Amino acid sequence: YLNSLLQYLFVAHAFRRCILEASATDDQVLGALQLLFGQMQEGRESVCDPSKFVDASGLTRGEQEDVTELWQMLLGYLASRTRGSLPALVYFRQNSSTECLGCSGTSARSEQLCELRVRLRGG
Repeated sequence: YLNSLLQYLFVAHAFRRCILEASATDDQVLGALQLLFGQMQEGRESVCDPSKFVDASGLTRGEQEDVTELWQMLLGYLASRTRGSLPALVYFRQNSSTECLGCSGTSARSEQLCELRVRLRGG
């Protein structure tokens, strides 16, 4: 899942630019991610090894991670290190309302999210 997430984030040009332009002074995780994105962008190899990023971030090699949990942790970590520009790229506001058929009362709420959960039919 980690490789898929990193590839997905890399092809999101605004996300990649935000990471590559961030100041990584003494931040091993951000620096390793910048190095990996730089290799993916400028390298001549068809495969890039994310081991330095995995080691810097404290992930255990060969251990299956929940991609949603990993995304949340990575986003939380990187948000403060990109001077607020990263959350502006990935968060959105979802407004929802519910109307009671019995009393016609309504309730509404607004949430800030960074992922959209979709129910699929048939599965």
